[in-house]
Amino acid sequence: MKDKNELIEKCNSLQLQVKDLQYHLENEILARRKLHNELEDFKGNIRVYCRIRPLIANEIERNCQIRVSNHFDNVTAVSDRPYNFHYDMVFGSNSSQEEVFEETKKMVQSAFDGYNVCIFAYGQTGSGKTFTMHGTEDHPGLAYRSIDELYNLIAKNHKFCNITVEMQMVEIYLDNVYDLFDKSRKPLDIYEDKDTKEVIVKDGYRFKVKQAADMHNAYR
Repeated sequence: MKDKNELIEKCNSLQLQVKDLQYHLENEILARRKLHNELEDFKGNIRVYCRIRPLIANEIERNCQIRVSNHFDNVTAVSDRPYNFHYDMVFGSNSSQEEVFEETKKMVQSAFDGYNVCIFAYGQTGSGKTFTMHGTEDHPGLAYRSIDELYNLIAKNHKFCNITVEMQMVEIYLDNVYDLFDKSRKPLDIYEDKDTKEVIVKDGYRFKVKQAADMHNAYR
């Protein structure tokens, strides 16, 4: 009987220790989240990165040049005359998909922490937007790498919280919003929820995604 009581006391003591450790762990997670996103805020809510693609044949023939300063945030484009541009970060023509993602993957952590995040590529036809965002099978772009990073974070944190991933794909064209999963091409309404601040696409198709491979397939 004595041994049984001692065992019960030890079990109760261990349970209290586990609860205490869980409490401290949760506080550490919250502190990490806060510090991470404060650091991201210091970098600016809106950041503009420039990625320089290699010069093509007719640009080389015209003696076009691209020069990046030592600070790696200033670009000089030389054609008929020089043009100077300033960015938060510049990726040279030899930059890899891994380098570009390494600079932007912290935004995936912010999204996982509950912050709204938007990454988009802007540029004229042939400037490398599709390669940067989609990439190739051997050199996947930001979209596929972000998906993998998201599910890596889920795997690391699934013991501490219940996580559900939902996917929705829309296109904004000529000021209209279209659901890419709806072949009818019917324009949809879009608004922001006053309470959650979530952007809602009314009547847009949204489905749950359990693993990265499923999202990869849907994205393709």
